[in-house]
Amino acid sequence: MPQDSIGVPCNRAHRGLRSLGPISRSLREAVGISRKLRCDERAAISVLGAVSLAAVIGISALVTEYGHGLLQRSDNQRVADLAAYGGALAYNRVYTGSVASATTSGESAATKIAALNGLTGDGITVTPAFVTSPRLDGNTAMQVTVTTNLPMYVAEVLLASTTLPVTAISYAEIVPAAPGSVGPPTVALVQ
Repeated sequence: MPQDSIGVPCNRAHRGLRSLGPISRSLREAVGISRKLRCDERAAISVLGAVSLAAVIGISALVTEYGHGLLQRSDNQRVADLAAYGGALAYNRVYTGSVASATTSGESAATKIAALNGLTGDGITVTPAFVTSPRLDGNTAMQVTVTTNLPMYVAEVLLASTTLPVTAISYAEIVPAAPGSVGPPTVALVQ
């Protein structure tokens, strides 16, 4: 004899509902309908397939959005590295004792390099700055931070935010020339 999901035989009436009075008939009908639905196995695979397909499509869409974010992070890092290195080289080229003009030249070069590599427009921020080197050796470094706000289409159903900020930071350290050597300081990318 077939049983429902909790082990009750499907064709037996529920004995506890007979003594409830006028409400008992509607309750017996409700129990009977739910029992019929639990015991009915027709088209069960179709329902399971539809639910599974919706889950697979949703997960695939989220994976695609996450993959796009990883690709954008790689592009942002490439441009940040180029801009930091170029800004540090421009700083070295202009540096003749006037730190202000060299700083302006380096920051301008970094911003222009980022623009030449396609990072301009709404939702894209390029922030060049001269900071102390992350190596903590007292040298100056060109820091470029590139942030891109990617729109999220599927994830906005699950999250309150509709954009994904993707940030990359790069440093190019300006190493002063050794005492007694000829030439400008060297530039090295730093992690």
